[in-house]
Amino acid sequence: MKNDEFYLVKTKLGDCEVSHEERERFIQTRCCPECHYIRKGVTAVNGIQLESRSDELDKPLELGVKTGMVWNEFLAPIPKEIVERDLWLGSLLGPDGKPLEGWSTFNGRYKLYVRGTRGIINSRGTTEIETHPCGTCGLVRYFAMGKYHLYPKPPEDADIFQGGVYSLIFRASVFQLLDIQRWKKALYVARIPVLDKPLDGVELPPFFEPER
Repeated sequence: MKNDEFYLVKTKLGDCEVSHEERERFIQTRCCPECHYIRKGVTAVNGIQLESRSDELDKPLELGVKTGMVWNEFLAPIPKEIVERDLWLGSLLGPDGKPLEGWSTFNGRYKLYVRGTRGIINSRGTTEIETHPCGTCGLVRYFAMGKYHLYPKPPEDADIFQGGVYSLIFRASVFQLLDIQRWKKALYVARIPVLDKPLDGVELPPFFEPER
């Protein structure tokens, strides 16, 4: 049985921008027309052109259009066969239309729900955790704050997982290979436990992905 410790890694902020036209093209070619999340069956996301980006290369994960972006040096310490098994990496184009060297989009083979313990204040003045099933693709959108945790246990045939849309989750044995100190100013990093019962009391599918 593999080590059951996991670590959540996400950026504190993202500063890449795409044009309205590029965003619309991305939605039309790769996403559900209703919820705008990546469609079932899409693997590597290639050819997204950025309209602008920061010149600071110390932020290894950046926000894209419903997909994550990663600085390749961040993943470099992990054996290539693990990265290629667990993540579909795609190409990016810079504002000049040329390939953006050193960066990739990522789309996880497994996408997990990062569960929490409380919601945000809604229009009714409550903090109830709300879920929103998409009527077109079946994806259940979920957002919660508080104590992050995983449920159910992630599959044992992977070591890197996508958390929601933009985050990455690493099994401890792979996380320890990363040079977190180098990137610590740009990242939120947390050990995230796997529980036998979710603390949010919400029934969710096992994976954050479309059903159809």
